[in-house]
This record gives sequence, structure tokens and C-alpha cells, in this order.
Amino acid sequence: MPDLKALIEDEATLAHPCFVAISELLGPEWVEWEPEVVWLTAHRAHKVTVPVGNRGQILAFRSLLTTGRFWYDALVFSKTASTFNNEDPGYDSFDFSVPVAYMNWAVYEATRAVPDFQFGDEVARFIAARLYEGGYRMAPMYLAFAQDYLDDYYPRGSESDLAELKKLWASESDLKETDPDDPNHVQLEMLRAVRGYYRQRKRDYMRQMADVGV
Repeated sequence: MPDLKALIEDEATLAHPCFVAISELLGPEWVEWEPEVVWLTAHRAHKVTVPVGNRGQILAFRSLLTTGRFWYDALVFSKTASTFNNEDPGYDSFDFSVPVAYMNWAVYEATRAVPDFQFGDEVARFIAARLYEGGYRMAPMYLAFAQDYLDDYYPRGSESDLAELKKLWASESDLKETDPDDPNHVQLEMLRAVRGYYRQRKRDYMRQMADVGV
């Protein structure tokens, strides 16, 4: 029997495991309740106190499944991406900034629940803009669908640079050292950082999903 109380009350629990745990605790009908009813029922009926951060994750994941705005609304996407990374998204502000590694993880976690996704142009363009602002020439991992829009920020004729970077990335495990003065090597380190963050969170994700019996 999974320890649902421990998972829900742990602020390190990720969004999808949080959602599954609260659904197991309260039953599927909770998705139609007002938020305060959810938290009060969890506390009064099951002695579970849901932390503020996990409340945000649970509601963001519910919205992902019930409204679909994550896939086509850039503001919702950015706020959800922050929430899925255990950060306060600042819902009262129109600040769209979100780290590339956060966006990459959010897309992975969302598509684990909704594999047949299709992002709208607004979100893809938003991601491309964030990648360009961050100095990326190649979209990492789960953000690859925004590559065409990212290409639009670079001058015509630079396709060969991207091809060279892709080739280098495909064989990056063979590269023993990186040269900080080589632009492509700098790109590799940026992509490695995103991948490292993803791998760390994926380990936590797989463990927590196993804890809730998925």
C-alpha cells in the first residue's frame, strides 16, 4: 500500500506523482471540486495537509488534463513549467521567464500523461524565443519541436553551423574535453546541463511514480 500521505506532504514530490496520489486518496471525482474543498477533504477525512507548492502542482496538472491550455497558451505554459519544477510561478505577474531546463522537464512530464500532444504555434514560438535569449542554437531534447522557429532567429546560411553542432552532439560522449573558446563546445555544455537536470528529475519521477503504484 503506497504511503499517499507521505508523498502528498513531501514538497519534493513532482507534479504527476502528486496528482496520482491525491486521486488515489480522494477518488477521481475530486477533479470537479473547488480547490479549498480538495484541501479540506484531504485534511479532515485523511489527516493529510497538502503544502502550498504541491497544491499548485496538483491544480496545474489538473488543468493540463482538463483544459489543454498548456499546449497552446504561452503564459499558461510558462507558469505550468515553473510549477512542475517546484517553483512559485508568480501567477499574479505577467513574467514569462522560465529556465530552458524547466521547460524541457515540463514537456517531458506533461507528455508522460498526454502522449498524443500537439503544441500550438504560440507556445512553440515562445520556447524558441526563450532558447534564443539563452544563446541556444539547437533546441534540447523535448523542445526539439520548436527548432524551426529557433532557426528563424539566425541568418540564412547558418544551417551548416547547426548541422555541425548536431553532429558533434550525436558523438559528444567521445569528446574528452571541451574548449571554452569554441562556440560549439559552449553549446554542448549548455545542452549537457539541460540533460543533467532532466536525468536527475527523471530518477525522482520514476521512483515516485513507482511509490504510487504506477
